[in-house]
Amino acid sequence: MSNRYFAAPRSATSKDLQPGRVERSRFSACGIAGRIPVGNFPHAVNVASTGRHVFVTNALSNSISIIDAKCNKVIRTINLKAQHPLGLALVANGSLLR
Repeated sequence: MSNRYFAAPRSATSKDLQPGRVERSRFSACGIAGRIPVGNFPHAVNVASTGRHVFVTNALSNSISIIDAKCNKVIRTINLKAQHPLGLALVANGSLLR
């Protein structure tokens, strides 16, 4: 997994609240290798140390999308009581999301 990374484009504006997406890119190919639909205004992205899961905050959906990095699909969406989540962090062993 060292040859790929995930980026969250800020595709949604206040006038256009279409769901955003996470783009998976490969350094070796210098291009987009895949697009994964997530919530509105994806912002922060964090890849688990195992490389198995990718966590994305959706600022205008008030949620976190959990992506299976092997399948490139959202496997769970966590709805938050907090508004506009802009960041997240994982503890070193990946057991806790903050």
